[in-house]
Amino acid sequence: WVYYYEPNKNYGLQFAGGRVPDQSGKTLGGSSALNVMAFNRGNSRGYDEWAHKYGADGWSYRDVLPVFREWENNTDPRIVYNEPEYHGTHGPIQITTPNNAPTFFQNYYKAFNSLGYKETDINGPNQAGYALIQSFINTAGLKEGTGTVFIDPNPSPDNLHIVCKALVTKILFNGLTAIGVEFIVNDISYTVYANREVIVSAGAFQSPQLLMLSGVGTKQHLNSFNIPVVLDLPVGQNFQNHPEVFLNPILKQQYFSQLINPTPELNVEQLKILSQLYFKHQGTLSTFPTIISYTSTHLNRDKQWPNVEYAILRSSNITFTHVVSLARFKSRGVMKLQSTDPLLPPLIDLNSYLNAEDKANILDAVSQVFYMYERTLLANYLQQLPPFSSIGCPDCPDKQYLYECIEGLKCFIQYNTIAGNHPAGSCRMGAIERPDVVVDPQLRVNH
Repeated sequence: WVYYYEPNKNYGLQFAGGRVPDQSGKTLGGSSALNVMAFNRGNSRGYDEWAHKYGADGWSYRDVLPVFREWENNTDPRIVYNEPEYHGTHGPIQITTPNNAPTFFQNYYKAFNSLGYKETDINGPNQAGYALIQSFINTAGLKEGTGTVFIDPNPSPDNLHIVCKALVTKILFNGLTAIGVEFIVNDISYTVYANREVIVSAGAFQSPQLLMLSGVGTKQHLNSFNIPVVLDLPVGQNFQNHPEVFLNPILKQQYFSQLINPTPELNVEQLKILSQLYFKHQGTLSTFPTIISYTSTHLNRDKQWPNVEYAILRSSNITFTHVVSLARFKSRGVMKLQSTDPLLPPLIDLNSYLNAEDKANILDAVSQVFYMYERTLLANYLQQLPPFSSIGCPDCPDKQYLYECIEGLKCFIQYNTIAGNHPAGSCRMGAIERPDVVVDPQLRVNH
């Protein structure tokens, strides 16, 4: 599924019409089959905030950690040995650590160390620091999504019937009780009724859209489409997605050999790489080495709850992609219907950097990255970073380094910010007495 955010002057200026794209998984397993396959639970403080600030009883980190451990089968003995209370080894989902990281990653580790970072287990007790990614990729070099782990081993259980290429268009209600759904397959409409309950698990984009089409949403918005109101709830509010800024530093030619091309062209020689994956479960395509680092901006007072994530990915045989992401931010977006046609995507305002503190934090975070490339040992290996004027942004002739050019950095951020493919929050969970909640801690629609 592909979505486009509404234009905003604060971000996405590189895209046609300023419309930043996003996506979700259109397959069995949904979005668990997409993205970098990073095994990243998030910071424990986020779960505790759900429980203690928003009233989501049963969702503190102490509550959810046993569940995480139960389904985890971590195959990295070093990680399990160092933090055994945080990892499981007997669950159905295999977790691996890449074993073919580019040799150039060692220079990143040295640069991080020089800036005061320490290697850490980002799924352990202390998230601040850097690490080679842990992945939802099994020891055979294949993705571990919910479809492959829970459906493929038992594709025809007695209590499950899967309808593929189907789109649910409406939830049916009897009063305030959901009793079934309408869906379409090949332009033919069907109705199915529930014996017990209807579970909506369509993700942060389509769950709110389906609820609103079915009469669950803000009364004012539903009335504007003449949709009968079943429940007046803030569906689509509180939408969140990590704002991310991309940099692509290019190595000097003599260091190209320290990179591995992750997307080989399919000539005769490169077909050998495919055979490594499918016959030996090895090689470039069997893993996705990425460095993850969590740090804090100067405004973040709680250094044990970092507000910035760096991800460094191999992207070609000459360059890396360095992603700068606000892990915590205050700006909130909103999702609305653009039509009563379920085939049309919703209207989504991302609203990144709407909050002034978010703007200050992303400026600080991006400046720190430019500093790393201009003032640490990494500068010895890189071609000169292009001036801001190369993308139509102002340069600062009076500044020696790009990280000192505030106006150039601000424009660079506006031009290069995208959405992080991590949508959340559009059906907020919390205590039922809160006016901003859509579902209770048992994930039941609040009524």
